[in-house]
Amino acid sequence: MKILKTLGLIALLLIVLFLLAGLFVGKEVKSERSMVMNAPAALPFEQVNNLKNWANWGPWQKEDTTMKITYGENFVGEGASYSWTSKNSGDGKLTITKSTPTSSIETQLDFDGQGLANGGWAFEPQGEATKVTWKFAFEMPYPFNAMLLFSNPKKDLDDMFDKGLASMKKVVEKEAADAAAAKAAELEQMQADSVQVVE
Repeated sequence: MKILKTLGLIALLLIVLFLLAGLFVGKEVKSERSMVMNAPAALPFEQVNNLKNWANWGPWQKEDTTMKITYGENFVGEGASYSWTSKNSGDGKLTITKSTPTSSIETQLDFDGQGLANGGWAFEPQGEATKVTWKFAFEMPYPFNAMLLFSNPKKDLDDMFDKGLASMKKVVEKEAADAAAAKAAELEQMQADSVQVVE
């Protein structure tokens, strides 16, 4: 009986410490990652603005084989959405809340039963290249924010965003190279045709 009482007191003390920790630990989790891609802004913008394109580079879709995606009636631009179910990543829904062509995109994520998060994209031309920035902010409710003492979700997000941006870079740079090659071939053909006309 004494052992049970002692265990009960220890459990109570741990709960009190957990609640107190939540009062002093920040609630917000933020991540912002950028990568320069050798492609015009329209190409990475379209990879994000059309939610079906996320299958080309999305890090969670690539790594979580249990994830199943269902697209909304609209899947391009403002108001577009998709929902997901996953044994590993939980369930939720992503919605594009604002889309400014080739410049920026804002998203909202609804983690089923766990709250809302805001995400965003910026596409900044740098000469013939584009700096693509992916950001995310989520607030963990009290007292669960105390778990931030024992985990580092920012690092996990940073790693996944880096993987996603690297995958997107490959996709859009191939698109840009293919478009340049097609344009060069078309120009070459036009020059050949003009020579034949002169002759």
